[in-house]
Amino acid sequence: TEFSNIVREYSQDDAPDREPYYPVPAPDARALYEQYRMLAAAQPRVSFCGRLATYHYYNMDQVTAMALHEFDRLTGPGGPFAGLTAETSPSFK
Repeated sequence: TEFSNIVREYSQDDAPDREPYYPVPAPDARALYEQYRMLAAAQPRVSFCGRLATYHYYNMDQVTAMALHEFDRLTGPGGPFAGLTAETSPSFK
């Protein structure tokens, strides 16, 4: 393709002062996720994907693929942003 995406992730050791960038399985966190999931479902033109959006751990290549797939879904036929391209989006100008 004309464009490429390069994504790199660098692991770090866990430490008490570091915020985890993945869901930590715990009953209270799961309950809070369910509340957010229901609020997100009520937003028709907003999309959530990735580790925290689905409350699952994914490798970065999986998250990148999810984001690209979601973009295709949103901008493809029948999607809420059907036909949107870099040329037609005011955000890219």
